[in-house]
Amino acid sequence: MNNDTNLTDRRKNKRYKVDNGVFALLGQKTTKLGQVIDISQGGLSFFHKDSEKKTKEQTSIAIIFDKKKTEKNSIPFKFDVMIVSNKNINNKKNSFLTKKRCGIKFTNLTYYRETWLKDFIQNHVHTD
Repeated sequence: MNNDTNLTDRRKNKRYKVDNGVFALLGQKTTKLGQVIDISQGGLSFFHKDSEKKTKEQTSIAIIFDKKKTEKNSIPFKFDVMIVSNKNINNKKNSFLTKKRCGIKFTNLTYYRETWLKDFIQNHVHTD
């Protein structure tokens, strides 16, 4: 069986590439800030620099906007999440900070959070 097919089958929601200027702030005490890569109704992924500090697997994330980069609706919003992956994407052994791609799953989605996500996807993703 093809591994690409297995990966696709696991995802319930379509992923969308996010516009520049949208960031994720993960955690409460130990925070990780990074550029959001893609998003769906079920989760998102983002790049961040890691300094070896651990973040709880279940935590929260805030989606924030660079006001200079967007004129669209850009009210920040916070979600409960679970980290599903946090992988190195560079192999620089002597690098102080490692660049990682973090994948998260939204948990405890309320009606308001689902509505915010739908609006976000409508206004802040690439459609090409």
